[in-house]
Amino acid sequence: MKKQIGLFSSKAEQVSEKGFTLIELLTSVIVSIVIGSVIVGIIFSTLRGANKTDVIENIDQNGNHVLDQMSKDIRYALPFDGKNTGLSNSANPATYDKNCIFSLNPTPTPVTPYNFITVESANNIITQYECSGSTPSDSVLSKNGNPLLDLVSVSLQNCSLQCIQNKPTDTPIVRISFALAPLGIATNLPENLNSPITFRTSIVMENYQR
Repeated sequence: MKKQIGLFSSKAEQVSEKGFTLIELLTSVIVSIVIGSVIVGIIFSTLRGANKTDVIENIDQNGNHVLDQMSKDIRYALPFDGKNTGLSNSANPATYDKNCIFSLNPTPTPVTPYNFITVESANNIITQYECSGSTPSDSVLSKNGNPLLDLVSVSLQNCSLQCIQNKPTDTPIVRISFALAPLGIATNLPENLNSPITFRTSIVMENYQR
């Protein structure tokens, strides 16, 4: 009986000395690869979401900053120096039409978008805004010829200006509309947005003709 026990013990020791089998090693490698893939996927998804959030925040900051700056200049301006649809007369405020009348009867006519609009502050400083273009290649948004956007990180997709008066004595209402997108929106990168973000506002000139 003692010999049999000794025989079994020696066989167990031989099996333990062999270590892992090839199947066990392959199984371990496969499990490690699967777990690693899941972890990498989670990390990539988290980073992509964080990048998209940063892109949206950057666009919001650019767009809201421009709206705030334009709104202050226009809202507190005294005279309305007019609007212009052409490029050739953009440097000469005297050629601007200072009325923004549109018909109410029998039906309102469509409000015309303008490329340029000028206002004058209380200390006689004339500010000219250009907001034009329907595609990224021809869209411009500037103040006195200087870009208002950080075009290193955002792309201006389109831009338009409108002004409304029922009659010449009414206070002009200026409408601003433009759309921003991250640079490279057409490359279909996962961190890019599916569509541009549109910014709109309507501004009543509170100090008009005071």
